[in-house]
Amino acid sequence: MTMTNQNFTVYQGMDREVAFTLTGVNAASDISAATWKGGDISKTLGDELEAVEEDGAVKIVLTLVPADTAEMEARDYHHQLTATDSTSKRDMTATGIMTVKTTL
Repeated sequence: MTMTNQNFTVYQGMDREVAFTLTGVNAASDISAATWKGGDISKTLGDELEAVEEDGAVKIVLTLVPADTAEMEARDYHHQLTATDSTSKRDMTATGIMTVKTTL
């Protein structure tokens, strides 16, 4: 099931972690692949995208580093997260808006 309206804000050139809680997944090790895209940024599992178990839930944690957003125009960007489980089922896990704001 796709989680919609997973909106978040990041400031140009700043660090940011965003966690997406998954449904229907029992363990982080059940995630065999994942890709997050937003604007010109793309992350894959093991490359600043990590599946973790936290507070009894499986989450995919996106890590944005300063270089990811430093040169981005301040505006809204659509983003999406896809994940593949251990049975090779691929799903659009989350979609939303990433708002990039200017750092003063």
